[in-house]
Amino acid sequence: MLLPRIFLSIFLIGILTACSEDGQDEVITYSFMPTIIEAIGEHRYVRNQITPRGIVQLKQAYENRPKKATWLYIDSSGGDIADGMTLAEWVLEKKLNVKVIGKGCFSSCANYVFPAGRRREIAKGAVVAWHGSAMSGGYYAKLLDSAVAKAKDYYYNVCASGGIHDASDTINCQQSAEWNMKRVANAMLEKSKADAEKEQVLFNKMGVNACITVVGQRMEPKVRDFWFLSAKDMAAFGLNTVLPDQYEKTDTSSLSFSVELIDLDKNNDITRCTRQDSHTRMS
Repeated sequence: MLLPRIFLSIFLIGILTACSEDGQDEVITYSFMPTIIEAIGEHRYVRNQITPRGIVQLKQAYENRPKKATWLYIDSSGGDIADGMTLAEWVLEKKLNVKVIGKGCFSSCANYVFPAGRRREIAKGAVVAWHGSAMSGGYYAKLLDSAVAKAKDYYYNVCASGGIHDASDTINCQQSAEWNMKRVANAMLEKSKADAEKEQVLFNKMGVNACITVVGQRMEPKVRDFWFLSAKDMAAFGLNTVLPDQYEKTDTSSLSFSVELIDLDKNNDITRCTRQDSHTRMS
């Protein structure tokens, strides 16, 4: 029996558990604010971004159940790289299977959480799509440029709010902004290095080629936004997945961003991506 959908626009995180379709496996699902809960039979499927708070509550829900979950159902637009890797490490630790539901698993969800599954499945209508990672050329450069520019403006305005009375006040505020801007830049660079190192360790642990997260950016022509792959192409990166029939024809037109299927056989893109990655690590 199909129950009505329930949409809760509340600022909390819901953690729910249920039995799988065959009643044998325990399923744990969770959501990140705002919470959207879709009730279908005994299942509770919940959706949205990966956040630190959501991860903490997910772990608590898992530990509080006498019968531990074996499946994690997820429908997520992603989140911060570090948060995605944190959730992936936990999935590995608990040896959970991962099933993608709803619209799909994107960004850091696709990069880290989905590959971490002991068994990986994608429900009909959902897609797993990538658009770069910590190893993307220019990813942190763009992030850094944006953060530094905002930091400089922010700290100048904070200083100036105390009053600009003469030229020396202006100079002092400019120097304060410059100093804080450099502090932000250094912190961002340290984060980028730490994320890249942790990312490579994680992919080695999962047995998956990290190039899957950037291959669309290294094709000619490059993919403009997100890409998804056939079962054959995913397997070429070490990502073996159970897919629904005609997965490659999944309709992504309702998404708010562009997602395209790419064929990696045409231009030997996997080899090119792997070679670029090896060159980057050696240089």
